[in-house]
Amino acid sequence: MLMRRKPKFPYLGVSRFTWDRRIDKATKAGTLNTDKYWNIIGISSAYLCIYNMSFLMLPVTRNSPWMEFFNISYANGVKFHRWIGFMTVITGVVHMLGYWIYWIRLGTWQENQLPCTSCNFTLDEPGGGYYVWFNIFGFISVLALVLIVPTSFPIIRRKAYEWFYITHWVLFVIAVLFAILHWAQILWWILPSGCVWFVSRAASSWNAMTPVSVKEFTIIGEGQEELVKLVVKRAAPGTSPSSPSYDYKPGNFLYLNIPQISKFEWHALTIASSPKSSPTDVTVLIKPLGDWSKSLVQHAKDSLHDNVMPLMYMDGFYGASLELYEDYSTVCLVGGGIGVTPVLAILDDLAAKLSVNGANWTQRVIFIFAFRELSVFQTVAPVLARLRELDPNRQLFRTHLFATGTYSEDVLAKKLETSPSKEVMDVVTVKLESRAAHPFYEPLRSSNTLRFIMYAMLYVIAIGVLFSVRWGNGVIQGDNRWELWPLDRAFQLAIFCMTIVVVYAFVWYEYIMFHRSHVSKEETPPTADTPQSNGVAFGGDVHTMGDLIHHFDVAVGERPDMHSLLQQTLLIHKKDDSSENLLPAVGVIVSGPPALKMVTNEAVYNLGGGNFDVHEEEFEV
Repeated sequence: MLMRRKPKFPYLGVSRFTWDRRIDKATKAGTLNTDKYWNIIGISSAYLCIYNMSFLMLPVTRNSPWMEFFNISYANGVKFHRWIGFMTVITGVVHMLGYWIYWIRLGTWQENQLPCTSCNFTLDEPGGGYYVWFNIFGFISVLALVLIVPTSFPIIRRKAYEWFYITHWVLFVIAVLFAILHWAQILWWILPSGCVWFVSRAASSWNAMTPVSVKEFTIIGEGQEELVKLVVKRAAPGTSPSSPSYDYKPGNFLYLNIPQISKFEWHALTIASSPKSSPTDVTVLIKPLGDWSKSLVQHAKDSLHDNVMPLMYMDGFYGASLELYEDYSTVCLVGGGIGVTPVLAILDDLAAKLSVNGANWTQRVIFIFAFRELSVFQTVAPVLARLRELDPNRQLFRTHLFATGTYSEDVLAKKLETSPSKEVMDVVTVKLESRAAHPFYEPLRSSNTLRFIMYAMLYVIAIGVLFSVRWGNGVIQGDNRWELWPLDRAFQLAIFCMTIVVVYAFVWYEYIMFHRSHVSKEETPPTADTPQSNGVAFGGDVHTMGDLIHHFDVAVGERPDMHSLLQQTLLIHKKDDSSENLLPAVGVIVSGPPALKMVTNEAVYNLGGGNFDVHEEEFEV
């Protein structure tokens, strides 16, 4: 809940120490002039660059306790990474330019920056070989950072993801390697976040070793209305190393990799279901908007037509939880188009919680949903029907639904699709023939104690190893081989990276100990769910799309008046606010296109921001 809004970060905070201290020292020594100013700009920017680089990997690490502790959403984590990345590049360039201007003013730029092959490689002073190559390595590192920027533009990420992925990692590795060749102390700066990233990388690579079992892979709608519904299997509690008490949360997301579409791209998808609704199923909805999702639609058609098991890999569960909706006596859920998926997970969570536990419903829930594609509404309708059944008098659950498009009589008269049982059964039958696919489980979730021990050992070993290889003049350089200092620094980085073996050892230990303590049982073949008739699913005589729209009182051809709807919600909230233990404001969770978020925020501002707590969900990669 702390980081649902746009984050802020003290990018330049460390400059106060490096800048002020040097200015004061030069002033007292009487050496402060224009040349010295450029020198101080160069060295101060260097520390800023290292400071930003040390945090660069942290916001995009998966399986990160740092992200979980602060409940940082995925979108805000990506923003952190971009902002810190830009500041790393900018401060790196300023560091280089500061020294370049300083050397130009002294007339020593060529002597200090251009490479030399005949100079003394060990001479540690201006004009010496060590100092020249020290600067060249720094220049290569900054150049790699600068080249990352154009290859990270959104159009490159979306249109040529594999090119973005390869260049991003290759250039980043070059930047880090030559930064350490430039100044070996950077290893200590990146060690904390580097160890966290090792845990993330090990867990993700473990997940990438085994395909995930697919229960349902279907297409809802036709033409522009097409929507992919994917249901993957996850290990039931007690059938995997993961602790039965650990589960994903509404608002979490997962990564999906389909090698036939792209071998390198792991596409982030918001989960549209709640763990309370099924202990073994995870549902995602994908609308074909980009190249990857459009290819997914065609892949689904080909798989169903050829009766071929879709090969998929899954990595999860990540992102901030939306269970904060439980903290409000009145919550307003606002969804737009396919952006409704995190809101749908909340509705599914609410329905499952009330149905299974038989709990008394005291929270007021207002659901505002605007959509153009009827296929999206068709996926939301069953959950709305369950909630209406739990509140038949509509005292606590109210819906305001808006179909913003225009629909022909043929479209409205079209028969509703139930679960395509034949297609699902065919996929299940083929799935049984695949011995590689298994229900998904998240490693390193057997206990918090194991995770704590793993992190403790990882940091102790990483620090100890780094101390050992850097002791004295280093293992390779030693006392007599000064010319090998670049190789020695590269060796130190390689040894630090090898400490990821500690994480793999814990993942393997967790896996082995679970299988030793549980008698292997023959897996029960998965079966397809029996599709419900529309009358049973929606609680009425509903057979066509027009019937469904009429049944849920959908306003066709209209858009929501957010000011009026939020005003009604606020009046209801103030009229009966008897929940003393919950937050006094109306909780507003909005997920959808930017225009919907903008009008929602404008309405909140006009009605008094103190009356609402707004949480915006966005999913931008």
